[in-house]
Amino acid sequence: MAEDKYRRFLQAGEVLFHEGDPGDCAFVIESGQLEVVRDVGAEHKVLALLGPGEMIGEMALLDRLPRSATATARQSTRLRPLTAEHLKDKLDGTDPLLRLLLKVVLQRYRVATESHGSAVDLTGSDRASVLERLRLEQELEEAFERREFSLYFQPIVDLETYRVAGFEALIRWNSRTQGLVLPGAFMPAVEGSQLIYDLGRWILEEGCAAIQRLNALPRPKGSKPLFMGLNLSGKQLESGRVADELREAIRASGVEPHTLKLEITESLLMTNLERAVGALQDCRDLGCQIAIDDFGTGYSSLSYLHRFPIDTLKVDRSFITPMLTDKSSRKILNAVGGLAHALGMNLVAEGVELPEHAAALAALDVEYAQGFVFSRAVNEQQAGALASADWPWTFARHHA
Repeated sequence: MAEDKYRRFLQAGEVLFHEGDPGDCAFVIESGQLEVVRDVGAEHKVLALLGPGEMIGEMALLDRLPRSATATARQSTRLRPLTAEHLKDKLDGTDPLLRLLLKVVLQRYRVATESHGSAVDLTGSDRASVLERLRLEQELEEAFERREFSLYFQPIVDLETYRVAGFEALIRWNSRTQGLVLPGAFMPAVEGSQLIYDLGRWILEEGCAAIQRLNALPRPKGSKPLFMGLNLSGKQLESGRVADELREAIRASGVEPHTLKLEITESLLMTNLERAVGALQDCRDLGCQIAIDDFGTGYSSLSYLHRFPIDTLKVDRSFITPMLTDKSSRKILNAVGGLAHALGMNLVAEGVELPEHAAALAALDVEYAQGFVFSRAVNEQQAGALASADWPWTFARHHA
């Protein structure tokens, strides 16, 4: 049997597993055919012939009981394994009652099918979605091992000086087949898998090292140290490890903790308030800053502000885009600014796309802006060039 971490290849006649083997993995058949056989007394009974898109071994994977049959390749067969590690977070994240019901159903199903096969046929859209999600998750794991991920940096601009004040670190995937892939195409799969922990730690490490290098470059006279916005996922917060990982990244890079600004969305905060408060306070105790991303889109925007150790509110682009023609948007921004300043926070306006937006925001005492009018996310060398310039943008000379 030829195999690697993400694929199994069987020649005709090779056995995938024997009856009684440990049930540590299920398989989705991509091509070929498997014969499922059980010995019933002296009889060698064929239970099923399984082909592309069908799954085998799922019950043993879920209930961790031994294999109830033997599976042999009838022809050359390619499979994708589905391991317990792939399922761990998905099962751990479900309601305890649902997990109990699943165990009861599996137990009763095994009793009812004592002499029958237990393969699941995935058809139509189910087959396509399951195969695609599994393929993408495993492709991303391979990409991480091959170091295909990199950080790009979108500048955050001081609206008083129109100089770069800091950056938000944004991940990109340099795929061998697709080129540069934006996070919207792969981060949902990352966040639903174990990879989020390794990738999240890597982002902290790379982000700390990058801002340390950027702050070592020549800067305009009177410039303050640059800061780096690093996005945290809900799973990182829930893991209880983020402060320790951050502490190690700070130690390894030598970065000043106050130049790090950890960003988390409102919706993630509200998932587990108490745990989030504790994790963020641990990070702030290290000297880091905390920012709420996409402020204004959550369902409880004001109720938590006094409970969290927040330094910055990043106002969602939905309030910025209409502000030149919509008085209500300007009033909301003005009110949010007043609230933030009263609580000792500063504001970053996201999604700024016109010079007129930047000027209007400055008039509302919004401290910082981020958006395409200044720059898309760029590589580290380009980020350094922007940070070293007095006024990187021609229109800014009229306002600074």
